[in-house]
Amino acid sequence: MPQVSKNPVQAKTKDKMFETFYQILAGLKNSNEVKEFLTDLLTPTEQVMLAKRLSIAILLTYECDYRTISEILKVSYATIGNVAKWLKLAGRGYREALRAFIKEHKPSVLIDLVPPPRLQ
Repeated sequence: MPQVSKNPVQAKTKDKMFETFYQILAGLKNSNEVKEFLTDLLTPTEQVMLAKRLSIAILLTYECDYRTISEILKVSYATIGNVAKWLKLAGRGYREALRAFIKEHKPSVLIDLVPPPRLQ
């Protein structure tokens, strides 16, 4: 599990760190650049963790049930529940990104396992 220092940085410094991070991500031009960046930035475990969370969100958008998601992605119901809760209560970024992705891309093999979503 990723560790964060017990000594937090000042709020102003934290804001600048995140703004820099977001600007770097926004400046990447294609999926290959994003892949190279995230492969260098994140450990293999962190990469899998983030990819699974996003895949859970996609499958939930496709109204997949917890059991199916758990079987496909080998994740716990608790993990699925956490993503579902985030999507429902605060996941505007998730929802917007998923909506744009689904609109622009043909579903992957992962998504072909479930029926198409009903987007709100």
